[in-house]
Amino acid sequence: TDVNFSSIVVFTKALSNYFFMFAPIIAALPFISIYLTERNSGYIRMTIARTGKFRYYFSKLVTAFIGGGLGTVIGLAIFGLLAAILFPSLSHFSADDIEYGMHIYTNGMSIISNAFLSIGSPAIVVLRLISVFLFGGMSAMTAYALSSFIRNKYLVLCIPFLIVYIHDSIKGKIVISSFHSGDGEIGTLGKLLSYSTTSNLLYIFHPFDDVLYTIIFSLAALVTALILFTVFMNRRIDLGA
Repeated sequence: TDVNFSSIVVFTKALSNYFFMFAPIIAALPFISIYLTERNSGYIRMTIARTGKFRYYFSKLVTAFIGGGLGTVIGLAIFGLLAAILFPSLSHFSADDIEYGMHIYTNGMSIISNAFLSIGSPAIVVLRLISVFLFGGMSAMTAYALSSFIRNKYLVLCIPFLIVYIHDSIKGKIVISSFHSGDGEIGTLGKLLSYSTTSNLLYIFHPFDDVLYTIIFSLAALVTALILFTVFMNRRIDLGA
């Protein structure tokens, strides 16, 4: 029996390119649905008057991040539960099959590999859910910033999708050009686009060279989103209502 059809391997292969493309929409839905309803109703004025501006802005950042994280991770958790029910566990496979099929988790060269060797499959599940939560939270940040000056929820949901599509298209063309040139160099722009790829957060527990830059960029993106939200909201006489 092929170990690739074990429940844990099926779980790790749950995310496709279409998920990455539409993640900004999925992640933004929980926050945007609640926030724009509150804003368009005018209730936002009373809330800001009671809590203070910055506290309100920061609370919305936290809400957007948690909502985006949960919006993406719940679907994966349900998929994982179904995979556990429908597919056999690793205990049904020989040690050689596990070594062959799970080699990236048995080499001891990453956090997730060491966790798997110490704890087993549950470690992969937990770390995968954490990384997807972080990915979902960051995917909602563009919509969070846009919601400070755009009232139309469809625009707020679609613009992040377009940004990700354009970002990935440009990065893909740069990578292809580097292969055709033979030197493999993607240049400064290519590196910046690589560091700013939100889906890199899915692999922060895996060994890859850009993990530190990805974490730094993600933190910078959080701060930037909060600054933009604060600036645009403070420039509005109606406080966004």
